[in-house]
Amino acid sequence: MNIFKFKQVCLIAFSFVLLNLATVNSWAEEELTTDIVELSFNTGYFDYAEGREFDNSAFIGWGLGLQLTENWRTILNYSELNNEKLDDGDELYIQKYQGDVVYTFNTQGTWRPYIVGSFGELDTRVNGEHKYRKQYTQYGIGAGLTYAISSNWFVHSEFHSYYSNPKENVDLESKVMIAYRFGNGEG
Repeated sequence: MNIFKFKQVCLIAFSFVLLNLATVNSWAEEELTTDIVELSFNTGYFDYAEGREFDNSAFIGWGLGLQLTENWRTILNYSELNNEKLDDGDELYIQKYQGDVVYTFNTQGTWRPYIVGSFGELDTRVNGEHKYRKQYTQYGIGAGLTYAISSNWFVHSEFHSYYSNPKENVDLESKVMIAYRFGNGEG
């Protein structure tokens, strides 16, 4: 990722955190602490729709989230999907940015099922002789299962489906995330 893109992602993440802190502050009866902030690292597999010219790929990424209430959390995710040399010598870069809204069931249990809705962008670039850039807006829905290791550490496993225009493609994603909640976490 180039430095300009990194700065852009950091600015979006910071704006996302400030917006959510303002929302939480209006809902909260107690003092706000870092206990609501979650940082996650993820890996998974992205299955592109048949209409796309890309190979399916494994990916890595990270997320920054806020636990708004016991059941609701929001996450800003970044994933790097494809970085490869193409047959014609060009280089392909694919990145995905998305915001998730998550509703968790059974919040007191060790195993916690959840549903997730997403809005984001799939950003594709080819550098070289055949240079181009395409960006696809994506809307997603998914389901997952959280395992609470402790009050601070969690493992999330998730399956997601993304719809994007203008070609009405449906991409699929499965991923595993290891997440850490700062401060006392749920404690």
